[in-house]
Amino acid sequence: MKKTMRVIAVVLVLISVLSIPAHAETIEPRASDYIFSYFAQILPQGDGEIKIDFTITATGEMSQLGATLIEVYDANGGCVKTFRRINYSNMIEYNTFYMRSNLTYYGTAGTQYYAKITFYAKNSNGYDSKTYYTQTKTA
Repeated sequence: MKKTMRVIAVVLVLISVLSIPAHAETIEPRASDYIFSYFAQILPQGDGEIKIDFTITATGEMSQLGATLIEVYDANGGCVKTFRRINYSNMIEYNTFYMRSNLTYYGTAGTQYYAKITFYAKNSNGYDSKTYYTQTKTA
């Protein structure tokens, strides 16, 4: 009897845990052989200013890790700003497995923006990149 009750309790716990819906803005798990996870978000700062905050974790130490391209779009889909890694030193780090950084865009207060981030990881065996779109936020 105790064993049957224990089995039923375990099954009920598993059902409840597995039925929990995922959050809309989740971290992408084990994305590739090079990229373990990546995430980005827009953080409104007020008066039209937004921060694009991004994080990438590799599966091991990478010779280059970060974002190669970040594009900021208005809600209509028009690209209003492009950040390239060759122009912003805080977009790529070297010889690391984890990287977090942010960039600031000065837009128009009350305007909605989202960002498209191209994440990148490279080591001596090769490289990979993944694209991520943030949720739309109002500046």
